[in-house]
Amino acid sequence: MGYIKRIRALMGYGTWLALPVMIFCGSLPNAAASEAVDPIEYKVKAGYLFNFAKFVQWPHNEANATSAFRIGVVDRGEAFPVMNEVLAGKTVQNRAVKVVHLKPGDDLKQCEILFIAQSQDKRAAELLKSVGTAPVLTVGEAKGFAGRGGCINFVQVGANVRFEVNLQTARQAGLKISSKIASMATIVSPEEAQK
Repeated sequence: MGYIKRIRALMGYGTWLALPVMIFCGSLPNAAASEAVDPIEYKVKAGYLFNFAKFVQWPHNEANATSAFRIGVVDRGEAFPVMNEVLAGKTVQNRAVKVVHLKPGDDLKQCEILFIAQSQDKRAAELLKSVGTAPVLTVGEAKGFAGRGGCINFVQVGANVRFEVNLQTARQAGLKISSKIASMATIVSPEEAQK
């Protein structure tokens, strides 16, 4: 399947969010891939993170106004290189985007967005607890992540990447998620983690 067709298939949307992601990701060169990871999938997810950053409102913080917009990645090295390549040189809310590969002990609360890869799902509860109610948009890709207290979770529906949103968790973090994002998502609540 061609590169653009793969991106279209992964996204599964023909709306305001899909087109910018496709254009954003489709013009990029292929990233080096590990054997087990499809770099196109992480390019698409990086594009979504970029769009989430534009349609989520963080509490005003004067100190952050001139600093980099930090997207933290917790993984085993499968997502960070691709996301870093895709997002390098981009700006969000007049702030340069900086993708940071986080290690144990790093302050997760210094990020605006925290992406937790599938490979780190066993640590997800610990990582979410570390973030607490800080204004950090937590994004995962493991089954039930949003129901377990993450803000947004990528889910695979056939060949498409979709997402779930936990509005309650986002509100507790002081984040306002645009209705444009919410209207395209499956809304979940913490209670769904018990099912």
